[in-house]
Amino acid sequence: MSYNRDIRIYPGRDERAAGNGFTCAELMFVLTDEQQPGAATFAIRTNWLPHSMERGAIRPSATLRPMDLIYHFAVPTMTVVQDKRDICPYLNGPCHSITDRKAMPLLLALLQTDGSEAVWPTLQKLFEIEARIQRPRIRGGT
Repeated sequence: MSYNRDIRIYPGRDERAAGNGFTCAELMFVLTDEQQPGAATFAIRTNWLPHSMERGAIRPSATLRPMDLIYHFAVPTMTVVQDKRDICPYLNGPCHSITDRKAMPLLLALLQTDGSEAVWPTLQKLFEIEARIQRPRIRGGT
């Protein structure tokens, strides 16, 4: 299988003027499979805030927290609990997504000990396992 890999960084924002407080910066690993089609996203929340960046008070190793690990599929899955999106930014169309909270600490540990390149093989394997579980429905079976 051929996968596309992308790391996205969404900046922290000061939204106090709108009554929302601060939004921390997020790191997002995006793995997409154009053959299936499907995707896996692993999001990490930081405590990197606009005002702390100005003061130089960032301590990345102490502030990373896994936020979401989500598998995205273009067709309904076998899993009962899923989130349906009309427009999925990773599949460029509708998707059915499944959240996996159990593997998030493993991915974060790999990132912190071995760097971003260590995350990809595990994220790919997790996605392939989930796709195999969901395969009867994805491939049009019952």
